Amino acid sequence: MTSKNSESAAHGSVRLSGRVVSRGTASGTVFILPNHTRFTEIRDVPDSEIENEISKFDSAVISVANDLHTSLNDGWETVSDDARAIIDAQIAIIRDRSFSDKVHGRISSDRLGAQLAIRVVSDEFTDQLRSLNDEHLREKAADIQDVCDRLITALAVEVPLFDVPIGSVIVCSEVWPSTVLKLAEFKPAAIISESGGWTSHAFILARELGIAAISGIKNVHQRLSNGDRVIVDAINGFIELDDSDDDKNATVLVQNLRSEISISSDVTLADGTTIQFIANVDSAEKCRQTIDRGVNEIGLVRSEYLFDLHGRLPDESIQDKMYAEIALATKGRRVAIRTFDVSIGRLGSGGTRRERNPALGMRSIRLSLRYERQFRAQLRSLIRANFGDNLSIVVPMVSGASDVLRVRSILLREYETLVLSDPNTKIPSVGAMIELPSAVLTIDQIIEVTDFVCIGTNDLVQYTLGVDRDNESVADWYQTLHPAILRSLKSIVEAAAKEGKPATICGEAAGSPFYLPLLVGLGFQRFSMNPFSIPSMINYAAMISIEDCADLAERMLRSTLTSKNERLLTEFCSFIWPELEGERVNFPPKSF
Repeated sequence: MTSKNSESAAHGSVRLSGRVVSRGTASGTVFILPNHTRFTEIRDVPDSEIENEISKFDSAVISVANDLHTSLNDGWETVSDDARAIIDAQIAIIRDRSFSDKVHGRISSDRLGAQLAIRVVSDEFTDQLRSLNDEHLREKAADIQDVCDRLITALAVEVPLFDVPIGSVIVCSEVWPSTVLKLAEFKPAAIISESGGWTSHAFILARELGIAAISGIKNVHQRLSNGDRVIVDAINGFIELDDSDDDKNATVLVQNLRSEISISSDVTLADGTTIQFIANVDSAEKCRQTIDRGVNEIGLVRSEYLFDLHGRLPDESIQDKMYAEIALATKGRRVAIRTFDVSIGRLGSGGTRRERNPALGMRSIRLSLRYERQFRAQLRSLIRANFGDNLSIVVPMVSGASDVLRVRSILLREYETLVLSDPNTKIPSVGAMIELPSAVLTIDQIIEVTDFVCIGTNDLVQYTLGVDRDNESVADWYQTLHPAILRSLKSIVEAAAKEGKPATICGEAAGSPFYLPLLVGLGFQRFSMNPFSIPSMINYAAMISIEDCADLAERMLRSTLTSKNERLLTEFCSFIWPELEGERVNFPPKSF
C-alpha cells in the first residue's frame, strides 16, 4: 500500500493515498461539497414569541422525520437492513421526547431561538457521547449532529441546497448519512473525504448504494479544486489527479482498474488451496453486473428488497416477474434467494399490534408460516423462476429441523400442483440460515434435511450472547470473538463437512480481511460478500495458508477470553499484512 498522500509523476498525475471505505473504481470531475454545518441564528426570544418558536421547532421535527422516511422508502431501489437501521435510528433521535423536551426547555427557560436551542442541546449530547471510549456511541454522536443540522436547515428562511453535476466525484471534509442519501439523487461517481472510517454510517450507506469512497486524505478539499479530473481507485486506496488534459488517459486508467475487478470466484491461497468468494446482492440488475464481472455464483439475494421497491407486500405477479429476472440475470449460474426476512410490522397492517421485542417475535420464517397463504405465493413464484434449475431457497431464522421440514412440505405440495401444467418445472434446493443457538445445537439434524446452510453472523452473535446489537448500552457485551461464537462456527462447518454439504459465511464478516484467517482456519471455504469487496479480498487471501490459519483457529478455540482472541487475530493480521498495521478500521471486530 502506498504511504499516505504520496505523489507520483506516473501518467503526468499526482497520486493521493487514503483509506478505502467503500470499494469500487470511478473517474470524474471534482465537486467540492459545501460545508454541511449550517449558519445558526443567534437571538433572544421575547416572551410573546416563545410558543411560536416551540411550534416552529415541532414543525421542523415532523418535516425532517418525514423527509428521512421518504428518502429511505422512495429514494432507493433497494434498502438493506443495516441501511434501514441507520435511518430509523436518526428518525428515532428526532422523535425522542427527551431531546424535544430539552430543546423546548432551552427555548422557554433560556429564551433561545429554536435554531440556537437545537445547537446547544446537540452539543451537550455529542460532547457527552464523544468523551466515551465506545465506537458505537461516538457514531451515535455523529447521527445526532447530522439530524440537528437538518433541523436547523429546516428552520432557515432560505434553505441552503447544493446542486451537484451528475456523475461528479464528491470531495468533502466530512460527510453525513443524510448527505449521502441526498447525493444519491445525483449519481456521484465517488466520494473522497478527509475523515470517516469503515464503520461510519455515511460510508455504510455509500457501500449500500455502490458509491466508491476513500477517506483519510488530509486537507483534501484544499488539494483538489472544482473541475479537476480524478481517477478513484477504491480497491487499492488512492486517487490520481490527471494533469494531462487527455480525456482518453483517464478512461484507459479506469478501464485498467476495472479489468482487475473482472475476477473468478475461485480464489487460491498461498499454499494452493482453493476457496470461493461469491456475492450478496439485491435486485436483478446487481446480479447481472456481478456475474458480468466474473463472479460465478450469487450467494444471497434478500427478497425483502421487494417491500422497499413497492412499499408493501408484493403480490404473486410482481414476485413472478422479479424472481424470473434474477434467474435470467445470473445466466445459468447458481443463485440463492432468501424468503422474506421481515418482522410483522413490515406487513403494513394497521391492526398489527406492536411487539415488545420484534427481534424475538413474529418475524422471518415464523411470520411466513403464520401467513401461509402469502408464503405459498412466494414459493410458487420461486418454483416458476427455477426454469434453469439454478435457483435455491434460503430459509431465514430456522430454530430447528422442524422449520425446514414444514417449508419443504409446503414447497413440495406447490411443486406437485405446478408440474401438472408444466412438466419442465423443477423444485429448488433448500438451505437454512443459521442464526439461532437452537439451530447450532441441532445443526446435525438441520444438515440432514437441507441441501446447504448459510451462517448469518450478525444475528448469531446477537442471539447467542443475548445482546441487542443496536443497543449502545450493552455494546461491550457484543463480542464477535467470544469463545461461544467460535465454537458455534466450528460445530456448523464440521457438521456440514461431515455430510458433504456447503456451508457459506454471509455478510460483512465474509468480506472483512480481519476475520478471513480465522474463518479459513475453522474450515470455511465459501464466503458470500458485497461484490465490491471481492477484488481486495482475493489479494488478502493470496497471502495466507490453510496450515497457518488452522493453527491460529486452534489457539483461539482454546482461549477462554475474548480479549485474547482479538489480540491473537490482530497480531496474525498485522504480521501477514503489515501495511495494514494500525488501520484497525479495516477489520472492525464489532461488524461481524
